[in-house]
Amino acid sequence: MKKPTLPHKRTKSAEHHYFPKSLQRYWRNPEGLVHRRNSRGEIKTSKNGTFGQIRNAHRIQIADVPTVWDESFEYIFGRADTGFRELIELFENSVRLSSANVGDISARFLPVWQFEQDSSLLSECIASLVVRSPGFRNSIRVGVQPFHDGPVPDHLISGNQRHVLTDYAKAMSQRGKYIFMTAGEGEFIFGDGMLNNFRSGGPPSPFNPRCLVPLTPQLAIGYDCPSSYSVPGRFMSIQLSKQEVDEINFYTMVYSKEHIYYRSQCPQDLTELERFSSRLNRKGIPIGRDF
Repeated sequence: MKKPTLPHKRTKSAEHHYFPKSLQRYWRNPEGLVHRRNSRGEIKTSKNGTFGQIRNAHRIQIADVPTVWDESFEYIFGRADTGFRELIELFENSVRLSSANVGDISARFLPVWQFEQDSSLLSECIASLVVRSPGFRNSIRVGVQPFHDGPVPDHLISGNQRHVLTDYAKAMSQRGKYIFMTAGEGEFIFGDGMLNNFRSGGPPSPFNPRCLVPLTPQLAIGYDCPSSYSVPGRFMSIQLSKQEVDEINFYTMVYSKEHIYYRSQCPQDLTELERFSSRLNRKGIPIGRDF
């Protein structure tokens, strides 16, 4: 007699972080608290890594009953989540920084050779923060919506999100340039969106990815892959002035919607941010504050 086929087990429900716990530890103030400010100006604090999560963001569940297509792909972010500490410590312990944060910007760049052997891990860590951000998930929703009647279901967003990390991490590790920016007297902020041009569709090998990702309150990393550039000096560092840090934080807020995270320096007033976002909307440019 043929053994009956057992039904597929339901994929477990879980909270999936877009602001990883392993990264939140670097955003704690001296009292051990991470600050979160929402779009209404309300501020909350946490010390146990409960911020920056979406329920079942990395779960694909097609129907109300389990199917062979259901899965959780949270595991694909495992290497990045365990690698943040290694990258941050490598930068803090070995990278020489310029003492100047004013003057000709080209003269303030210094080469960073320590990451030549760690470009794969660096690329995966940076790409993972873009790919799992609510802002990127919204770009998927906007792209899928014209082909779907009614609200876009979560499994379509997750299904289109799943493959992007591998594609972009591989492309970023093989070409392009990185810049490590330090905040000096200022502090960077982290948001539920960030400046990037990542897409879930298109060719398997992205042509010109670019992004600007805050990693800690003192370190942000920019990546660009222009059509032509000099090969030497693929990794560079620069110390920013307080005004330059504020400008980067401004764009982080533009591409965020609901939540901004910081250590001790509360972000600037959102009045100018709203005006800037309104101008972008009139030009038809999709930004984070639409999702």
